[in-house]
Amino acid sequence: MDTNHTKVYSVRDNLNINLNTMHKETAKKLFSKVHDLFKQGESKSSIARKLRIRKPTIIKWLKKESYQDNRGWPEGKYRIHTDEEEERILEIRDRIVDKELKYYWGSEIVRKEYQRLYPNDPLPSLWFIEEVIRKHNRQIPEPKKRRKDISRYLHYPYNLIKGLGKVQESFDFIGRKYIDGVTEPLHFLARYYPRPIGLYLVDRTNNEKREEIERISSQDWLKFTPPDVALLDNANSMYGPAKEKHFIGLFIQYLFKYCVIPVFTPPRSPWANGGIEGSNSIFGRKFWNSQRFENTEQIDRELNRFNQENIERANLDYLSQRSQQSRFRQEIYFVRFAKINSPQDKYPSIEVLNDKVYLPETYTNQYTFAKLDVREEQLTVYVERETKAQAIKEQKFPLKFTRSRLTKQILIPDFPYKSIPQSIAILD
Repeated sequence: MDTNHTKVYSVRDNLNINLNTMHKETAKKLFSKVHDLFKQGESKSSIARKLRIRKPTIIKWLKKESYQDNRGWPEGKYRIHTDEEEERILEIRDRIVDKELKYYWGSEIVRKEYQRLYPNDPLPSLWFIEEVIRKHNRQIPEPKKRRKDISRYLHYPYNLIKGLGKVQESFDFIGRKYIDGVTEPLHFLARYYPRPIGLYLVDRTNNEKREEIERISSQDWLKFTPPDVALLDNANSMYGPAKEKHFIGLFIQYLFKYCVIPVFTPPRSPWANGGIEGSNSIFGRKFWNSQRFENTEQIDRELNRFNQENIERANLDYLSQRSQQSRFRQEIYFVRFAKINSPQDKYPSIEVLNDKVYLPETYTNQYTFAKLDVREEQLTVYVERETKAQAIKEQKFPLKFTRSRLTKQILIPDFPYKSIPQSIAILD
């Protein structure tokens, strides 16, 4: 037997209106709709069902000629901010984008410039600056950020990597670029310190070989302290010999001389080093694709301005958080995805220095974190469980060393670090 059911709207229905939380523009539209329907002869109960609004709200609104909220201050005015602050923010934002043609113009940059120009006045909140930019249609669309839910589900060792040191730096060659009339490609090396430092630098290089990474990084590290951790991809210039097993390459030995721990991210997984990949995307949009270059001198000159803006917006004071070098151990870390690579394999495996390491079957299709103790020649494989490391395998791992031409001890500046002025030119 068919039965007609009437939906009962309760205060728990998430479609029922709440005057304290509903967005102002949405409430205004509903207010006008209620009056229109009532003039057309609809009953109050019918309007409540049709618009899914509680009947007491309908009765309350029909007694008023215009929409009013409970803000406690005049509509169209800010509660604590002034029109003068709004004008200042717009002037700063327009000057940065349209006149000075800066590469970065977000709310944090506007707020920092506001503080510089008006040091004795109250500093507007980031929310207010963003609200003013939205209100006057000054937004510039940015790509949506990717979510990390899937990688966390697969136990990607975010916390174990973070625990290696507070100051971390990523390296990456951006990719070959070309200018009109020149057949030879141009190469660029990017370096990125994740937040809270947020420093991103790009230099033009002669090629994409190890020597160029060492040249650029050694110049950087003479001007500020080296990081605790270097986040690297698996390119031969960083990883070492392409096919030889168990070889410690020259770049790894170079990092050890600076007491820097190398961490190799999963192969063919750019998202795993998302900070520098995202910054490289900004470089492509705001630097390379937004202008036309005619020669390398023009590129280098503009690169210096691009880097200087990045330096000014970075939190360089956080570099003082670097761990003590006296606790440094020669260890290499590998983030690897355990999987069964062929029908002949019964167990999942990971790749470490061009050799397979087999793991128990239960760890198939999840991320692992392998630690190679160079002095002890011992490999330990971990998985991350509730932010903690759980060892799942240990084995001996004999090593060979590529002969290094760096025979002299590298002299590192005597830190503790002193705060670097925001105006320092890190690039020559």
